[in-house]
Amino acid sequence: MASAKRRSEIHALSIEDGHLCFDSSDGSVTLLCQPGFLAKNQLPSMASKPFKVPSLSNTCGHEMMIDFFAQSGR
Repeated sequence: MASAKRRSEIHALSIEDGHLCFDSSDGSVTLLCQPGFLAKNQLPSMASKPFKVPSLSNTCGHEMMIDFFAQSGR
């Protein structure tokens, strides 16, 4: 995941209501950046694109991801 996005973009990902979406059909998670975040090479008129994390395995459930974000303080 870190190789796909710069550190600032990863840091700007939000788990607030409406910014975190689990897709039960394929096990992926889609995250949006915090409102107002502007990447280094992004024009102010461009909206940030959602960041989709594919399912890592069948054993990594949504509860585990929620626990991880809760413990990380984000």
